[in-house]
Amino acid sequence: MNECMTCPAGSYALSQQSTCTACPSYTTSVAGSQSASQCLCVPGYTKTSSGCTPCAVGSYKDSIGDMACIACVEAATCAIGTYKPDCPAASLVDTQCVACMNKPNNSLYTTNGGSQGQCKYQCAEGYKLNCETNTCQICQPGSQYYSPLAADCKECPVGGKCDGSTLQPKVVGSAWGWEDGILRIQSCPAGYILIRSPTNPQLDDCSECPPSFYSPVPASYTAQIQSVSSPFAALLKCLPCEMDKVDCPGGSQYIAKPGYWTLTNSSSSRRAAVSNSSNSLSIPIYRCPPDACEQGNNCSVGRTGVLCALCAEGYFVAGTAYGEPCPPSFMFDVMAGAQCKPCSGSVERFKKGGQALFVLVMVILWYVLILRPLLGLSKVEKRETNDVTTWTRIVYMLKRIWEYLRLLISFLQVTSSFANSYNVPWPAEVLNIFQIAAAFK
Repeated sequence: MNECMTCPAGSYALSQQSTCTACPSYTTSVAGSQSASQCLCVPGYTKTSSGCTPCAVGSYKDSIGDMACIACVEAATCAIGTYKPDCPAASLVDTQCVACMNKPNNSLYTTNGGSQGQCKYQCAEGYKLNCETNTCQICQPGSQYYSPLAADCKECPVGGKCDGSTLQPKVVGSAWGWEDGILRIQSCPAGYILIRSPTNPQLDDCSECPPSFYSPVPASYTAQIQSVSSPFAALLKCLPCEMDKVDCPGGSQYIAKPGYWTLTNSSSSRRAAVSNSSNSLSIPIYRCPPDACEQGNNCSVGRTGVLCALCAEGYFVAGTAYGEPCPPSFMFDVMAGAQCKPCSGSVERFKKGGQALFVLVMVILWYVLILRPLLGLSKVEKRETNDVTTWTRIVYMLKRIWEYLRLLISFLQVTSSFANSYNVPWPAEVLNIFQIAAAFK
């Protein structure tokens, strides 16, 4: 007795066929397939007019069917330091990113790629590639620094400190910049002369002015201020001190001696120096009044202000009308040789005495001009008012009050002008009274 059996996967049998027929090359079918049309392309192959053909390089197909192959992901999507091989023909799956290998120590990968050969690297900052040994080596400490722009070691200049990797300026405040793969000096702080040779970068330096010389302005290569090309010319750019007027310990310092005043470390002194830079720099030095200035722009006792030309609070100008007590401060003629003497009375006593005197004068004026006329009439006025009615007397009295009020307003108007008309250090309380009086203008 004959028995019917199911055809296995990869074959088929037509109706009433006694044997199973194998599927064409690179195709397969599910078990029990009944026709050749049920034979589909295997993974890695796609249906074409000539049958199932392998997926091209750079594509893959991971399932059974007649669908098109899928393009593999490009190697550019991989991270730096990895590579991704191309998918070979008839690939079943996409390839994966693989870590690059065999870079030397102290180096970094810079690219990705499609193969190990496309993995590029460079030495880490401060290291140079030795092509003979294929190793990354540090530049010579103390005499070289690494230039990432030139990918090479550079000789350390005079004005720098090199550790074999980086360059640090010796002078705090100096500025350096990259030029053609080399660090060059750009500027130096005040007190230094910039040295920069057009042919020898190793001479770049900030040279400090020695004692008895100084330089008050920052040096700049681009602006050609206090800049020279030779170390031998640096001293010629420093200013010689006027030793009878100032002390110069070196650098940017110039300290006024007793009896003199300088614009030390001020912006105005720098402007004054730059204005003469075509020939030579100069800093204004002024002679103080006799016995006014001490060392280093310090004022003697009782003096204050620029050139010590003011009497300090609690002192008065000898030989003037201001005696005891005296106002807090008065300017005097610096060429007259006036002296500042201490007041025996304090400034507060002067203020309080002036306030008391002002109040007393105001009370006397108020009594004379207002209160006294209201309290009594002259004999003629009494005789004139004896024969009139009480109402007439009231009208007469109001008329007199109005006349005195007009006089008072005029008085206040004149008083309010004192604050602007006279250059007097009025106490704050008196100024307040002036402001009140100004309301009647």
